[in-house]
Amino acid sequence: MQEVYPKMKKVKTTNRNVIGIWNTINHLQELGLMGAKYKYWLSINKKNVESIKNSIEETSKDFPPIEGFKAFSDHRIQLCKEIDMIEGQTILHKEILPNGTETYKIDDYEKFNEKILPLEEEYADAIQENEKREKELKDLLDQEVEVNLFILHTDNLPDEVPEFAVDILIDAIES
Repeated sequence: MQEVYPKMKKVKTTNRNVIGIWNTINHLQELGLMGAKYKYWLSINKKNVESIKNSIEETSKDFPPIEGFKAFSDHRIQLCKEIDMIEGQTILHKEILPNGTETYKIDDYEKFNEKILPLEEEYADAIQENEKREKELKDLLDQEVEVNLFILHTDNLPDEVPEFAVDILIDAIES
């Protein structure tokens, strides 16, 4: 006997994974792959995770950026740009990540710390507040939730769906 679709499955996951599901569904919808059952599956699952995603976003507003930490971060970046060399020795160098983000790799931690530690001391309270905020946000994202996902049979899954998307949505796919 062939099973009737759509069928639903309750999945225990984390808030972090709900955000991943939401983002993956949006990405797949942008790809515009064909299949009525596939498109319905995306839409209904997006609707099912939307309230949880909205709740996460609303709760995360309770964790505004720490103003002093922004100033510390800006000063730290400026310091990195200024001290790529000390006494003729390279102590750090800038790298550009594939997404265009600038990052600095430290070659000589001892000399770098001579410059950065006074800045960290100046902003110690903001750094500590930011660490607390980051932990609270991590705890929020790690909270367990239940989400109802509709199941799609692999016969209705387009071949062009990227592997990462299948990995994220695996609980909503059945063979």
